Amino acid sequence: MVSVQAYLCSETTPLMWMGGATLEYVQDDAQDLAEHLIIHGHCLSSTDHKELSSLFRLGQESSRWAMDRRAALAVANLDIPQNWNVLGSLSGEGESMLYGHFIKEMLD
Repeated sequence: MVSVQAYLCSETTPLMWMGGATLEYVQDDAQDLAEHLIIHGHCLSSTDHKELSSLFRLGQESSRWAMDRRAALAVANLDIPQNWNVLGSLSGEGESMLYGHFIKEMLD
């Protein structure tokens, strides 16, 4: 839990409390998967794909598609280079779905 407080201050007004909130970090599998794919996606082996599939419970097609959507949203919020792509090349060529290669490897 984190408590956040907001204050307003300017040259003409004294320090004034505006409000506060309590935030709780929630473990998010989609965020974890997205970060893992961004960092390691270019060098994953078939064994890695099977381990990730087991770890993130992606055995059923409906689970894979739900996680794909959630992971895509997570990637959209990550700070990654503009020319990064799922294949790990920074050339900007060969763009693909978020982790189409991941699903392909799982199905092979």
